[in-house]
Amino acid sequence: MIEAAIAVPLFIILVSSIIQLGFIANSYVQMQDAVRFAAREMSVGRVTSGGGVYTNTCASASGQAATTAQRVVCDQVSALPGNFSVVADQNASGASLVRLTIPLNDLLFFNINFLGGGGTLTAEASYGNEES
Repeated sequence: MIEAAIAVPLFIILVSSIIQLGFIANSYVQMQDAVRFAAREMSVGRVTSGGGVYTNTCASASGQAATTAQRVVCDQVSALPGNFSVVADQNASGASLVRLTIPLNDLLFFNINFLGGGGTLTAEASYGNEES
């Protein structure tokens, strides 16, 4: 009985950690797909950078036209929980950069501040103009 009292909590922590890591990995894949798509669309001229940083679950991008990179990213990651920020930039030669950042604690089931803070999960993609 004592063995079960020790083993069961450890097993529950292990299983919940595996589930948590799977959820974070899935969120990262969604984020990476969204920024890659937005950067590609920006580099070929289908969307503009829109300027600025959009935060708070993309609420500030809701008034933006669907032709801004921030709005494209926000539409694709709207199912993710928490507050996130989207930065899009394009230089004069047409190279584009899109970055999406989410605080890790917003994605977690448990608060991990006791481990020294949660950090952030960041996905970034850039595409260059292929014309020389």
